[in-house]
Amino acid sequence: MRFLCLLFLTFSSQGNAVDFFSFLDVDVFTELDGIVTLAGKPLSGVQVTLNVLVTFNNEKFEITTTTDDAGQFHFDSIRAKSVNAFLPSAKMVKQEIKLSVDGKKYLAWNMTKNNYHFNGELNDLSNQENKGHIIASKINCELNNANITRKAGTHEHVALSGICRWLGE
Repeated sequence: MRFLCLLFLTFSSQGNAVDFFSFLDVDVFTELDGIVTLAGKPLSGVQVTLNVLVTFNNEKFEITTTTDDAGQFHFDSIRAKSVNAFLPSAKMVKQEIKLSVDGKKYLAWNMTKNNYHFNGELNDLSNQENKGHIIASKINCELNNANITRKAGTHEHVALSGICRWLGE
């Protein structure tokens, strides 16, 4: 018991225990800013729901927000813990954003992130050549846009579908 107390005190700083398992931290969703528009005009009061599923352990996150007067919304990044962070196995995080406007649902964003990198949804951060081609995590969700599927950023095999377009697309 004394050993455990000594160990705890050794790894404590100003009363806050150090996270012994920080090496398990993974980024499952990167901070995102967006705007919802109709015919180019911002829409306020739109319900925006983010669903994230970490497939390795079936951990689920659901966050709902509402657009402001300028049609803007924001989601903070989501971090989780996963032993899969350092295992040689597939890293898969399903992400989906839906919009609800006057009872009508829109698929804004649907993709499976295949890494645990910060800002790894649209950027292949493992490739040094792509460092200068970072795509910002800002999207425009025009309700009149067609729901399309396209390559997600600099990733070869990751598809993104929905009505939203990211900055620079």
